[in-house]
Amino acid sequence: MGGVFDPVAGIRGRRIATLSYVVALGLIASLSIGTHVLIDSIVREQEATAKIVNIAGRQRMLSQRIASLSLEVSATPAGPDRALLLDDLGVAIATMERAYRTLRVAGPGESERLRRLYDEPPANLAARLDVFLGRARDFLANARLGAADPVSLEAVRNSARTRLLHGLDDAVTAYQADSEAAILRLRRILFGVLGVMLATLVAEALFIFRPLFRRLEERERRLVDLAAELDQALTLSTAELRLAGSIIRHTAEGIVVFAPDGAVLSVNPAFCELTGYQRAELLGQPALFLRSGLHENAFYDGVWSRVRTEGQWAGEVWMRRRNGSFLAHVTVNPLSDDLADTGAAHVAICADITALRERDETIAHMAVHDALTGLPNRDLLWDRLAALAQRCETDGATRAVVSLDFDRFKSVNDSFGQPVGDAVLCQVAARLLAQRPASDAVARIGADEFVVLLEDGTDAAAHSHTVERIVNECARPYLVGRHEIRLGVSAGVALCPADGASGAELLRRAGSARLLAKQNRSRIEFFQVDLDEALRQRLRLELAVREAASAEAFTLEYQPKVDLADGGVDGVEALIRWRHPEHGAVSPAVFIPIAEDIGLIGEIGDWVLRECCRQALRFREEGHAVSVAANVSARQLLAGDLPERVASLLQETGAPASLLQLELTESTVVQDPSSTIEQLERVRDLGVRVALDDFGTGYSSLSYVRDLPIDYLKIDRSFVARLETVEADVTVARSIVALGRALGLKTIAEGIETPGQAAILRDLGCDVGQGYLFAKPMPAAAASAWFAGRHSGARVGALD
Repeated sequence: MGGVFDPVAGIRGRRIATLSYVVALGLIASLSIGTHVLIDSIVREQEATAKIVNIAGRQRMLSQRIASLSLEVSATPAGPDRALLLDDLGVAIATMERAYRTLRVAGPGESERLRRLYDEPPANLAARLDVFLGRARDFLANARLGAADPVSLEAVRNSARTRLLHGLDDAVTAYQADSEAAILRLRRILFGVLGVMLATLVAEALFIFRPLFRRLEERERRLVDLAAELDQALTLSTAELRLAGSIIRHTAEGIVVFAPDGAVLSVNPAFCELTGYQRAELLGQPALFLRSGLHENAFYDGVWSRVRTEGQWAGEVWMRRRNGSFLAHVTVNPLSDDLADTGAAHVAICADITALRERDETIAHMAVHDALTGLPNRDLLWDRLAALAQRCETDGATRAVVSLDFDRFKSVNDSFGQPVGDAVLCQVAARLLAQRPASDAVARIGADEFVVLLEDGTDAAAHSHTVERIVNECARPYLVGRHEIRLGVSAGVALCPADGASGAELLRRAGSARLLAKQNRSRIEFFQVDLDEALRQRLRLELAVREAASAEAFTLEYQPKVDLADGGVDGVEALIRWRHPEHGAVSPAVFIPIAEDIGLIGEIGDWVLRECCRQALRFREEGHAVSVAANVSARQLLAGDLPERVASLLQETGAPASLLQLELTESTVVQDPSSTIEQLERVRDLGVRVALDDFGTGYSSLSYVRDLPIDYLKIDRSFVARLETVEADVTVARSIVALGRALGLKTIAEGIETPGQAAILRDLGCDVGQGYLFAKPMPAAAASAWFAGRHSGARVGALD
């Protein structure tokens, strides 16, 4: 028979099935709950581990960032960028300290484990973090003071690179190992439960646990990525830290950090280099140690008072150096309160400006002093003139302004070169400084123009004596190398307050008096009321001389020279003449010095030589073969090219050299004897004869006369004029004639006006005579007629 359905059995079966299902569901529910509990425990353990790893990783990153920022701060000079870096470094240290506190305050299940990590080996993380944070805070404090030295930088880097990183790695490793052990225990329990119902719950288990494992794997991968990012950040931070340290070490400004009591806490290498002291010698020293002793105590009290009241002080201070002192520009600033735990109160930044100040003082000195002589220039003279005028107004005493310059100074530069001229000017300055009283002032205001302010003496007579002494000293010869240079000196004097109440007026009137002295050849002139008109007259004459030179408005007159033995014509002397449309006949004694002063004497001298050559040819064509003598100015000789000029003019005109003579005075020769001798030798080599004029009135010695390449000695008219009445003049004339004979020279006497004078000279053996007794200077046509009357044609042979 078939089976019979048993409802009870069915119900029982359903109950069993239901019970089994319920049990299965209960088991599944219990397993699910237990699994969730276990999984949550594992997840919490993993999250706790991830949290620890994340925080530790952040600590690692922050330590590297701190090290990097420290290096960057060291490499960045003072300024806004460095201030931003210091702020970033402070934020990084504060963030790391908060992370540190977060690790300390962990969850209930983590406290004991974290305590072991922080306080027990092998990690000892708390000690390492404390050391690193302490060094980082020290570096930050020093950096804000501008004294981040390489030692503190290297300490931060070493702490970050070795002990702290190793401690963090040890802590993370230990915590992971402990967490993995706990997870392993939970997994064993979980797997024991799963083992009972493994067959029925595999699908559910896979369904439940697979997402969880996926989440765990993702978190693990995230931890790996985070560790890689931390390593990269550490590398970058280390490079930045090295850069910052290098900048601090190589900054040019000295940086010193002071404690509240003024003791030196830290210095950078630049400060050690500035002061010459080693770092160890400076640390701990009081601020008094750096004082140079060149400032009063009140100065330093004022500095610190400004720092306390205004927040900073900046200025120039003489600071102590091992071998002396130096001028520094110093900026002092107080440090912020958040650095109080470092013991630092103030930071000073120093820069050596000694060389800069010396350069400024040199520039300021050069602005008001002559670069060549070191004397005050015109700008400084105005101040001293104003002070002199003010003193005169106050005390009523008489003071003097002396204007000096040197005759023919330009020819010194032209003949010997500017270095010789400069050497002469330096000697002039030395002589003026040696002669002046201590209260006087000496200035150079032009090429060869000097001004002396005199305050010694109470009247014009006393000042006149002083000026005479100064002029005599400046007129002595100047020795420069092998050259002996003689210069005439012209001085003009204006008295204060008689001649003016202002500096400008006194200087102008002293200059006017100087020009008058130069014009009159009087060496010294005091200002007179009518001097301004005389100066204007002089300026008008200068203009007229320039116009006459351009228009060749000068003429020549010729005065014959007669052989005293037979009365024949020995030659003629050409004398320059000038008749101005307004001024009439102007004496050569007036316009020749003006031509020399304004630099036209060379042009006029060439014209005279050219005309002499041409006229000598015309005389010869008329049957009068006489030589023509032309006077030579000292300026023409000092120019150094007289032989070349004479040779060129002879070639230009075609005149034989035997028809031309040159006459020069003793005073012309002695200005530069060596150059004069050399030029005259070359002139005589051309065939031109030379006469020494005004002999006996100049300054030449017999050695000069002996060495001079000349043909004639001319006895000055001052000795000839009194031959008939003064025996001493006869003696002088006899000596000159005897000297000429001894040297093989002919003698010429000028200024003969009486037969008695001619007879005496003839008896003394003088060769040639010249004067009104024979003929006055006359135009060329009149001279030709005079020659015809004297039958001068027979004298041609005398010239050969």
